[in-house]
Amino acid sequence: MNFNDENFLTYLKQEYRYLYDVEVAVRNIKNGSGYGEVSMSFRIINNVVDKGSVFSTQEKMYVKKSKNRHI
Repeated sequence: MNFNDENFLTYLKQEYRYLYDVEVAVRNIKNGSGYGEVSMSFRIINNVVDKGSVFSTQEKMYVKKSKNRHI
């Protein structure tokens, strides 16, 4: 499957409403710096998501400065 970010968020909302925390993590990155990653891990028992973990990092891009001025 190939998604752009809006299609992915729409897909999550329509098909997997209980994964709202994944959607929130992606939206936080999109609305923040725009750089980051979300990793997901789910345990499935009897075809039902039993336990899940969402790890999210938001990266910040810093500009290299010389003598207190942007290069």
